Amino acid sequence: NCSEHLYAQIQLGKPKLIICNGSPVSWEMIRLFPPVIEVEDYKSLTSYHTGVSFKNGDSHQFWIVLSGFIGRIDDWSKRRLGLEIEEILDKEQILY
Repeated sequence: NCSEHLYAQIQLGKPKLIICNGSPVSWEMIRLFPPVIEVEDYKSLTSYHTGVSFKNGDSHQFWIVLSGFIGRIDDWSKRRLGLEIEEILDKEQILY
């Protein structure tokens, strides 16, 4: 329902990283911003680099991190998620 708002926020804020909280959000992000790499099974995908082209001709590249509902995942998965996010932050030189 909010895809127009999401596109506007991405165009305005130019995020380098979007973290999805929950499976429905993750699947919607895959639908809206499909991975530019070939992945046979999206269920094994945990993060990817993608981009969007806007109606005015601008474009923007960013990372998407896919996660189950963070409040319900086990400690090992939380740590794996944290390490993956830290790796992207380092790669993109985002201060944390």
